[in-house]
Order: sequence, then structure tokens, then C-alpha cells
Amino acid sequence: MELEFIFNPNLFLQKKMKKTFLVLLCTLSINFYGQKIDRSKKDLESKKTSSTNSSSTENQSNSNSLNDNNNNSKSSTTTVEDLETAGFFLKIISFIFYYSVVGDYDNEDHLHNNLAKYPCIDKYVGNYTNKEKYATKFRLDLENNFLIEDLSSGNTSYANHFKAKAHFKQYFYGQFDNRLLFEKYDNSQTAKLAMFQFNIGYDRVRIEHFNFGFLIGVNTVASGINKAGFNYGLHADFFLNQKLSVDATAQWSTINSEPVNSFEIKGKYHLNRKFFSLGYEHLRIGTPTYSYVSIGGGYYF
Repeated sequence: MELEFIFNPNLFLQKKMKKTFLVLLCTLSINFYGQKIDRSKKDLESKKTSSTNSSSTENQSNSNSLNDNNNNSKSSTTTVEDLETAGFFLKIISFIFYYSVVGDYDNEDHLHNNLAKYPCIDKYVGNYTNKEKYATKFRLDLENNFLIEDLSSGNTSYANHFKAKAHFKQYFYGQFDNRLLFEKYDNSQTAKLAMFQFNIGYDRVRIEHFNFGFLIGVNTVASGINKAGFNYGLHADFFLNQKLSVDATAQWSTINSEPVNSFEIKGKYHLNRKFFSLGYEHLRIGTPTYSYVSIGGGYYF
């Protein structure tokens, strides 16, 4: 029995082109994922231009002359009642802002809780305490975490996150965050990016097992970018027991009209003045996003 082999050139070319396409697709995807840091740098360095700037400027100049005439006529009709009404609404806004952000020290007892020497020093103590024997006027928290890119993303990306908090009694604290991002691609190239966040923090809620507050400051991106932007955020700690707690922070900023945001959540295991942490961090720097698993620890001085 003879077996006849028939060579089909069309079928051979189709299989060859399919393999070539798959190889090309994999190469492009590796290059794309391997250059996220370079893309972030380009986004933060590029100058934003608006096509409507020239027309809007011309329209604004034309409308300014009309507005000046209208304002001159309206200013003469401003009365004392208008000023009193504006002052009344300004007082209401100030009242709401103060009691929402700062708090009512006359009626909210938790605002008078003292800063603890270190969290979990006692079963019922977190960052704050109402017991004088556990209180201190100053505390320095140092923490370092190693970040690894989520393996499902296909990226060879890693980073280091160093954080320092200087607490001044129970009222304010200064917070410094330094993230160093690294990304390997083409088996030999390594892209780097450094980000620094300087913030002043205030805890609006200071319950022994829970604290919640605000951050405000500056976010700076180095590594040749050397640009900064206004930064603000939220922070919370929840203490489950004398050993375990959950720490979450979200920060937002804009540099060169591009978002530079960070979010982190991690669990901490406390052992006297030391702690170990395991969690998750998500960054957005320009268009690219970065998702890391974090592991590290710290010490309370």
C-alpha cells in the first residue's frame, strides 16, 4: 500500500506566516511591557498644548472689554446688604470646613488622646492612647518595603519604598515617601524612576483602635524629569488586636497635567517596637500603571 504525500505550498505559507505573526506579537508585547517607565517619563516631560488656546485668548480679550463696562456699572450698585450676605455664607463655609477637617476639641474626647510610644504597646492601644503611661510627645516611624510586579502582568518590574513619619505629639506629623522603580527589558536594559512625596499629616479621628486623617504636600519626580506638583491624600490605620493592624494610604497629584497617584494597603504584624508588613501597592505615573506586591518591615523610635 502506497502512501502519497502531497505538498501544498499555500498551506505551508499560511503556517509560516502564522508562526511569524505570533513571534512578532510576543516581541511587541514584551517591548511594550518592558518600557512602562520610559513611557511614564515621556508623559511627564511632554508639553501639553491646546488647540483652542489661540481662539480662547482672542475671545477672552474681546469679552474683557464688555465685562469691564458691565462690572463698572454693577460695582456702583453693590450694597451693604450684599457684603453682609457674602460674609454670612463665608462664616458658614468656614464653620463646616473647621469642624469637618480639624474637629471640635470641646466635644470630641478622642481628639485629646495622646500619641502612643508605639502601636500595640497594650491590648487597647493603637497609634493613640488615653493612658499617660503609654504616651509620648515625639515618635519616629521608619519603614521599608520591597515591591514586586504582579507576575500575571508579564513585567520584570520591581521597586523599593522607603517611608519615614515624624509625629509631634498627637496633632501633626511629617511624612516622607521615596519610591525607586526599576524595570528590565531587552535582557540588558534597565529603566529607573525615582519619586519623592513630602507631606504634612493630620489625624481627624484618633480612636485607640482606629485613626483616620489627611495628607497635604508636594510630589516630586526625579530621574531627569525634575518636576513637582501639589499632593494630597487620605490615610487610615485599623488595629484588629494587639498584634495585627491594617494600614491604607491613597495620594493624588498632577505633574505636567498628568496624574501621579499612589495607593497602598498592607497588613502589619507588630512585635514590640518592630513590625513586619505584607500588602499591595498600585501606582499611576502618567498613562502607565504599576501593581506591586509589597513585603517589608519597620521600627518605631
